[in-house]
Amino acid sequence: MEAACSVAGEEESDRAAIASTLERLVDKSLVWVRPIDEAVYYRLPDTTRAYAAAKLSQSEDVEPIASRHARYFASLFKSLALEHGAYAEIGRHAPHLGNVRKALEWSFSSEENRKIGIELAADAAPLFLGLWLLADCSHWSRLALTAIQHMSEMSHREARLLEAFAVASMHMWGNTQEVKDAIQRGLDLYEAGEQGLAQLRLLAGLNLFLTRIGDFDGGLAAAERCKAVADRSGSISDRVISEWMLAAALHLAGHQADAIAHCELGFELEATHSRLDLNLFGYDHRLRAELALARSLWLRGAATRACGLAVAALHEAEGLSPPSNYCMAVVHAVPILLWNGETEVCAEHIDRAIVQAEKHSLKALAAAALALKGEWLTMTAKPAAGVETLRQALNLLYREQFRMLTSAAAQALADGLAQSGRLVEARTTIQTAISSAQKMGQKFSMPGLLRTQAQIIMRSADAQHDKAESLLRESINYARSQGALAWELRAALALARLLIVHGRVAETRALLEPVLAAHEEDSGSSDLLDATDLLARLA
Repeated sequence: MEAACSVAGEEESDRAAIASTLERLVDKSLVWVRPIDEAVYYRLPDTTRAYAAAKLSQSEDVEPIASRHARYFASLFKSLALEHGAYAEIGRHAPHLGNVRKALEWSFSSEENRKIGIELAADAAPLFLGLWLLADCSHWSRLALTAIQHMSEMSHREARLLEAFAVASMHMWGNTQEVKDAIQRGLDLYEAGEQGLAQLRLLAGLNLFLTRIGDFDGGLAAAERCKAVADRSGSISDRVISEWMLAAALHLAGHQADAIAHCELGFELEATHSRLDLNLFGYDHRLRAELALARSLWLRGAATRACGLAVAALHEAEGLSPPSNYCMAVVHAVPILLWNGETEVCAEHIDRAIVQAEKHSLKALAAAALALKGEWLTMTAKPAAGVETLRQALNLLYREQFRMLTSAAAQALADGLAQSGRLVEARTTIQTAISSAQKMGQKFSMPGLLRTQAQIIMRSADAQHDKAESLLRESINYARSQGALAWELRAALALARLLIVHGRVAETRALLEPVLAAHEEDSGSSDLLDATDLLARLA
């Protein structure tokens, strides 16, 4: 009713007449009443809408009414003060969507009304993002950012628009320089205004962006900046966010024990406050922390606990919106299950993630899920199909600049080629992957890549055992430097089998015993069982 009165009349005296007219239209079913929660909305049936639009177009009131309509919704969304990331109740504002779009169309149709459009685009951006309408968000944010260039007094609006544009564009168009520039410009504006939470959101975006392009050290630096901002603010929720972000960054930078410590500190701080459900750059950061904890625990040798957390995270993500959360959970949780050889529980999640990502135009996540599909195929005795799927996935990952996963996909491709007897291609693929990982400083990937290279060498008819042994020892050293006990054990097992061939039994025991002793679990993975069995046979 308030909207109808504000748009249909300018004077306070008009309100009674407008209300009376609306009541008569409702009685005649020319206007529908739609109660939602505690609010009442009035909607026009299609025939009424078409008739009213035709009559309005013939009158002299088109512009005044369009102006009042746009100004009303700009004022409404300013008063609602929606925040990026706080989407728990965003659905209650969904009935305004059509009006917001219409108001934006009118506002940007002429230069003198663009300021209204800029304000509305900035204030309504969380509505588009919360409903996962990425195309709308990207389109209106871009238009507003173009219009705002010569309006220095609107820097606060510009910062909100840059954040919205970066979120939508990163998920739709990939990890482009335009996205990074928007994040950095937004950070510059927010830092000047000393807005803590807004800085945290954009630093989360910078952390995600750098992580996605494979710059794990850069992602860690962004997370450390986030922690500095949170420490200055003193807010518990800010500190929780920063601890979780730092944990995820430390995991990929190769510091597994520290990652677990920061994850657990974040959860301890959250327990003193309240459950924190905050969506930052399209992801629930509590879920992201749970995934980082599960992955780091597996690498630290707690396979049973890690796999349990991974499965729980997948089930949790199924009930979260937006859909990026489930796809992200699959991309980061399924590898834990594959590392542990639990292939039977992965297929359904992988296929569902591919469908979800493609449906919602999440191109990078669709490519990542496809890479997991290829890896799963190579692990389930379908190497030829796996190779073709992985080649396709790698092309897509490179196109989207989603390089955080290219090393893992290339490792799986090399393994699939080796299983298929295509050893020359396998050697070339794994050497290229190692060179790329070294160039990007991806220490996280090195244990697996070096181990796979050694195993490919040992498949050759003229296997160079000295070279394979050297690579496996290098893999062990990389794993040990990261505190990644599980990868250390996997490389040690491969080396142990090689040493036994050459009768070096004492060295084998000396190699395996300390790695096994360092694990907090004595079962839970096939590697632990194999190592225990191997030592028993050598006794």
